Amino acid sequence: MTAVDHRPAPRTDRAATAAALVLSVPLGVVTGAAGAALPLLRESYGLSPGSGVELVMLYNLGALLALLALGGARARVRARTLLASLTCLFAAATGGMALAVRTAETTGWGLLLSLATAAGFGFGGLILLLNSYAGENFGHRQLTVLNLLHACFGAGAVTGPLLMASGTGPVPVLAAAALVTALCLPVRRAPLAPTPPPPAGSGDPSGPAARRPRLLLAAFAAVSLLYAGLESSVAALASTHLTDLGHPASRATGLTGLFWAGLTVGRLVVPRLTRTWSPTRPALTGLLAGAAALLSTVLGDWAPAGYALAGLALSVVFPTVLAQAFTALGDGQRVAAVLLLLNLAGSAALPGAVAAAGAGGAAGIPLALAASALLTAAVLAAANRLATPRPRRTTAPVAPARPAAPRPAPDHVPVKETPLR
Repeated sequence: MTAVDHRPAPRTDRAATAAALVLSVPLGVVTGAAGAALPLLRESYGLSPGSGVELVMLYNLGALLALLALGGARARVRARTLLASLTCLFAAATGGMALAVRTAETTGWGLLLSLATAAGFGFGGLILLLNSYAGENFGHRQLTVLNLLHACFGAGAVTGPLLMASGTGPVPVLAAAALVTALCLPVRRAPLAPTPPPPAGSGDPSGPAARRPRLLLAAFAAVSLLYAGLESSVAALASTHLTDLGHPASRATGLTGLFWAGLTVGRLVVPRLTRTWSPTRPALTGLLAGAAALLSTVLGDWAPAGYALAGLALSVVFPTVLAQAFTALGDGQRVAAVLLLLNLAGSAALPGAVAAAGAGGAAGIPLALAASALLTAAVLAAANRLATPRPRRTTAPVAPARPAAPRPAPDHVPVKETPLR
């Protein structure tokens, strides 16, 4: 993108930035552990096999409600209060979940579901405000901070299930997440500037100048939807594909973690390797390289490495798309809300479609995943084209011709006056 960044000088607070990065870890831990803990929670609450999925659904519903409730807020004069309240809500709800599981015999399943919904609301509000903060306040370091934010979240999302699998159990994991969250209250000092009013004389709000930003936001939202579907599809289908290739089921489940590890490591490493690239190049290159890596998983022995490389390649896509949207559109809180909302929708809706498209044989899943990556790349290329400012065609004014100096008429030739028309 060649647009010039006219945003004001970055206003950052080191303690707030550090707290935002650390806070992303327990957010990822609880999000990743919510699904991984279901087998243990069924035992604690005496639930039937296969039940309990409503816990994850209500957690995501809480996040969705937070995005809907807070994403359209234009004035952020009470941003400190909002950040502090959401941090306290997430810490209290997560700690309450730990206590509820510990006293499962007396508290009941309904209390845990209520607390999970509250924790989801805190989670959704915090990821919205943290992404807005990272996207609006760091100037040329914007992409680096966004990648660090998502890397910390990814590290937590990997750590939560690993701790569950190691025998730690949900109570210590949730309690530790609540404690770390409470220690991150300095995040309330993160500056979130009010959204500037539209410039005076901007013209008809329904005219072409107003429709272009809406079209651009819709394009970036489509990229967010498709990318989330791609990422969730890889996570959901990789173990099935590896099992079809002959890997034992338990080993296939563990090898799927290579994709998440690639995503987390890539967000720390890849931005350093692409510092001199144009802003639009990393995401497009990542999607194309990710498509090639996913396609290479048709080779049975190579498949685990292919999924790890796919994670590395795709790691920069969503943070880069967020950064591009922030730069092109401004109004970080609204943009973040729309993209994160579509991200949640894509994670929920698209894996089923990709699974249906890849149902034909062992090569079906890699082909469907690679096609999904290429479709996302095509939509992103269209969004980049919309975001690139087009030079206005102006016609140079034609200088008026200088009237010729009147020549004296000969005495014998009468001068006729030109009639006015």
